[in-house]
Amino acid sequence: MPDMGELTVVEVAAGVWAALQGSGGNVGLRIGESNAGFVADGGGLVIDTFWDLPRTRRLLAAWDEVLPGTPARGINSHHNGVYFG
Repeated sequence: MPDMGELTVVEVAAGVWAALQGSGGNVGLRIGESNAGFVADGGGLVIDTFWDLPRTRRLLAAWDEVLPGTPARGINSHHNGVYFG
């Protein structure tokens, strides 16, 4: 598996963040790269997890930096190898 590359979290609106891994999207995606979103409202929501458990743990650590604690919910927008869980 390729290394995890950079993980960048950017606030795109009040209480909403984009978590961009590697190239930061699905265009030119390398194996293992993904993107996700965080929403602060309602106890917190993670939209789309990452490729595997180590990357998803890294995603949750990034969540904890912007919104300490465990998100109340997580959803995957679709099923394929990009999302874990």
